[in-house]
Amino acid sequence: MHSPFKAASALTRSITRAGGLSLAAGVLGAGLLGGCQQQPNGGPIALTTNNPFRTGLQNAAVCTLSPITQDGANHYAITMTVSNEGGVCGFPAPGNNGKQYASYGVDPSPAAGQVYMYNWDGKTDVDFTPRPGQQGQETFGVVLIPAGTAPRATMTVTVNAGATPASTATPAATAPAAVTPTPAATAPKAAAKETKATKTKVRRHHRVVRARAHRKAR
Repeated sequence: MHSPFKAASALTRSITRAGGLSLAAGVLGAGLLGGCQQQPNGGPIALTTNNPFRTGLQNAAVCTLSPITQDGANHYAITMTVSNEGGVCGFPAPGNNGKQYASYGVDPSPAAGQVYMYNWDGKTDVDFTPRPGQQGQETFGVVLIPAGTAPRATMTVTVNAGATPASTATPAATAPAAVTPTPAATAPKAAAKETKATKTKVRRHHRVVRARAHRKAR
């Protein structure tokens, strides 16, 4: 059974020696043939419990893939928009009649992220995880080698890192309506004190009443 790890390792060594020439040849072929065909990207790859290559990983909050374009016979391109919180964004490699490749590799590698390739469920998958907090655009290359004598294919992946997930805006908190304080109950005013003149008048009235009563008694 073919081991994707051994194949990738062997290909990496061969690319170190002649990978630049191989990738350049693919781009040159694309320029000569011209034209641009689109095909579905097959992704993003969902995390599944039975995929051993994604154990312990999480999906990027944002993972948006453009359609895959094919420039010429053996060169592909895709644009990936991904958030930078440490999640993974991936897609199945195109071509080879939808089957997995016998070998594969990365050339050139990304400057601010990690690429992980593996064969799983009959396909060759390409996963990319940007460096946490990474912002901006970069590219990396993928080399795909089918079994037998079929020519290898190359792919350019353009990454736009740092996308922010759309969020539902939380309505601003509404300040409670101002409460007008209820004025405190006013105690009834105390009765006005009797003036000195009033007291004198009352005393005179009392004396008059007593004097009249005294005369009647006689």
